[in-house]
Amino acid sequence: MNRHGITRDNLRSRLEAELAHLESSERPRLLAVLGATGGRDVADQADRSVRELELAQVDLCIHRLRARLVALDEAPQSSTDGFGVGTVVVIDFGGGPETFKVARFPDRGLPTITPDSPLGRALRGARPGQRITFRAPSGETTVTFLAVGDPGEAVA
Repeated sequence: MNRHGITRDNLRSRLEAELAHLESSERPRLLAVLGATGGRDVADQADRSVRELELAQVDLCIHRLRARLVALDEAPQSSTDGFGVGTVVVIDFGGGPETFKVARFPDRGLPTITPDSPLGRALRGARPGQRITFRAPSGETTVTFLAVGDPGEAVA
């Protein structure tokens, strides 16, 4: 458990609850609305377009949550003082946990943090649970570093 009371199990529960809600409630609701929308007037077509966009956003959220859960499973339980390319980190910018891969170039799977970026440099030596303040191009930013691990390592 970190100093903010977030454990791996708490994080997993939050991610799984959000995923279950999207898969069992939001996605079926949008599919039902889309199935019932078939009018030819402009208002019906506009409503259908909005619902299709909402469905695409829900599907993207589902994909990201699944990737976060996989990364959480791949991260070792113990913290580490440093990490290198290929490491997976979970960070909260204030809107909930987000999973990133530390890489020199963008990765096709997870969003990427480069080691020499302002955030990448700020994470050096940080421990899970620690709040980190760094200078980003948009100004000073504070995040909470939640977890770190190496993909491919088994969870202890």
